This record gives sequence, structure tokens and C-alpha cells, in this order.
Amino acid sequence: MSEYNNVKYVISHLEYHLTKEIERNLSGFGDKCYKYLEESLNCCLRASREISYKPFYNNIKEYLYACGYDHNFIKDFLEKVEHDEENAEKCPGW
Repeated sequence: MSEYNNVKYVISHLEYHLTKEIERNLSGFGDKCYKYLEESLNCCLRASREISYKPFYNNIKEYLYACGYDHNFIKDFLEKVEHDEENAEKCPGW
């Protein structure tokens, strides 16, 4: 497997696991900071653009919608991210 394919695989794998962590968090079983999940997913999206790995998504909302998540799921997640930003003590280091 070429280096480019390895990088694509790693990005896809990380995106998958991050979306599953978001699902776990929103269902009440996760323990990750929403801000951490958002930042990590943004890193994956930026990395995809840097290596020209299509399709390109401009933001997390577009990405999650393309993954089949509904409007309420996306809205809930983004509200939780905003809440974490306002309550920085919940997410040390952010």
C-alpha cells in the first residue's frame, strides 16, 4: 500500500472512530470532551484537504450531514461543543 493510501486509511479510520465517540457521548455513554472531539474531527478534515483526499467538507456540519446524521444530532453536538467552550474547566487544555 502506498504512503498516500496509508494516510487516507488513517484519516478515514480516525473520522469513523471520532463520529462513534460523538454518538456515545450524545447517548450518555461517552466520557470525551465535546470540544476535543470537534477539534480532532476538524484536524481530520483539514488533513483530508491537505492531501487532496476527496470529498472535501468545509466544516463538521457538512461532514456529519454527509455521514447520514440528522439535523437534530448535528445541532445537539454543536450546542455541546459551544457549552464546553463556555465551561473551559470541563475540558482542561482547551
